[in-house]
Amino acid sequence: MNKLLSLTKLQIKDSLSKYQSGLNLKKGNIGKLLYIVLAVLLLFPSIQISYSLYDPFSYVGHPELLVTMVYIATTMIMLFTAIPFIMSIFFYSKDTEFLSALPITESIIVFSKLSTIYIYLLAISGFIFGPA
Repeated sequence: MNKLLSLTKLQIKDSLSKYQSGLNLKKGNIGKLLYIVLAVLLLFPSIQISYSLYDPFSYVGHPELLVTMVYIATTMIMLFTAIPFIMSIFFYSKDTEFLSALPITESIIVFSKLSTIYIYLLAISGFIFGPA
């Protein structure tokens, strides 16, 4: 279990470092500030959609349908987002030779890649489903 957690953390840090190197950011306060600003900017459309959907449902007398609609939308977005994530992490990643040389089993490698995908999708669903 400890190997699974450490390998999952390694893969998440590796993917985040790829985004940072693409933006030419160093590991300073500017990179952390950029992630916070980006998270806040990504929350604004979700909050606006939640507010605009709440009014019609409250006029009908069923404001709880907002949660159902946002859940369905989140599930569909996660479905279409998971396909490229799975393809890139399992098939197009170049770390399989490195990971196969480590003293861990293949099942731990597969489960860590699956948990990395799950964490990404959980973050995406948190941004969409959170404001509802």
